[in-house]
Amino acid sequence: MASSSSEQVMLANRELLAASAAARNATIGASLAADPRVVFAVLAGSAVHPDATRHDAARVAVYVDPEADIEAARIELAGRLAGQPGTCGLDVAVLNTMELEEAGRLLQGCEWLLDRDRAARAEFEIRASGAYFDFRESEQMFLRERAGGPYGEVVARKLAALDARTRRLGEFEGVSLEEYVADWRTAWIVERALEVAIGACIDLTRHTLSQRGLGLPATYRGIVFAARDAGLLEAGLASSIADLCGFRNVLAHQGDRIDAAVVVEVLRHGVRDLRRFRDAASGW
Repeated sequence: MASSSSEQVMLANRELLAASAAARNATIGASLAADPRVVFAVLAGSAVHPDATRHDAARVAVYVDPEADIEAARIELAGRLAGQPGTCGLDVAVLNTMELEEAGRLLQGCEWLLDRDRAARAEFEIRASGAYFDFRESEQMFLRERAGGPYGEVVARKLAALDARTRRLGEFEGVSLEEYVADWRTAWIVERALEVAIGACIDLTRHTLSQRGLGLPATYRGIVFAARDAGLLEAGLASSIADLCGFRNVLAHQGDRIDAAVVVEVLRHGVRDLRRFRDAASGW
């Protein structure tokens, strides 16, 4: 009998908590809906999962109209939510300004608060989730490689892969936009070679940070900037490689959005940066 009574109390408590959370979410959603700049919004982190890690702070994440002043919108929204019941401790983040991998991780297991434009939400969710799962897969590959052989052997293999792709890309550095667009074979070779070459740069940096016990950020650009902060890459080169990491996300997950003019520009300048990276990494 005592056990049955205890179970009833626990069930009642869960129902009260669920009702309280639903009321809180409805209040937050209504507050966000009053601002036309907010396209969609989610509740994430420990606000949804109480056992979340310290990296998963309770937060409301919003996607703001790209034409709006994003930082001003974030500040105003944070002020507005601060006065709402049940919002104590909630951070406000803007999905537009996050790295795609970070946004994709946040969207896993979130609760939707506002969905004003389903097409825009679906398009962003697909891109962000693709980047997040790509990063997770690369992490698993990194762990397998680290367990499978000495650091020096892994680095030598990655450098060889980078060399092979930059040599191939060098054959196309002088191609014009018209020539590029007219030949799908050239486009296929170049885009794939760029994706693999940039990936090799990321892998080399990740393995070196791990080997030196410097920690591993949760985004590709973060990995590159960690190498800059550790003195492995000079600031200008790190910025260029970080930009190429963003371009790699487009190549890997947004094939229908690849801009031929951007690819040709990367061929003219980005390949040079890949070679500079190779020179730096060979000294690690």
